[in-house]
Amino acid sequence: MANNVIGEVVGSRVGNKKACHVYPCPKCPKTYKSNVGLAYHMQQHTGKFSYWCDACEKGFAVKTNYNHHMAKHQGMTFPCNLCNKRFKSKVGLQYHQSEHTGNYIHYCAFCNKGFNRKSQLDEHIKICLIAPITSPDNG
Repeated sequence: MANNVIGEVVGSRVGNKKACHVYPCPKCPKTYKSNVGLAYHMQQHTGKFSYWCDACEKGFAVKTNYNHHMAKHQGMTFPCNLCNKRFKSKVGLQYHQSEHTGNYIHYCAFCNKGFNRKSQLDEHIKICLIAPITSPDNG
């Protein structure tokens, strides 16, 4: 279905039912029944969300998903003493506090940028290997 054109009709009108339109994502194999659904999904790719969680900085396209997520933060008992954000676990708080202090667990061997999670470092290294390394010494 990835070859479908946006809004392509893939069904036909049967009785009172409308034809089925397909709105494929240009970045992944997912398809949607409406352009609104596709627009919400595209926020996952762009990172430009309508709703943001202040506690964990996660983004949401749909308000009901945001509200459901926020309910999970009730009872969070680990506050940051620098910015008052609250966390569910001590590890989550420690990861967050390293953003304030600059003390990270993992560092990029190419540019020395710090990360808390190895998965973040791995993604960064892919970019670092592609981008030319420039410094005052090598131009």
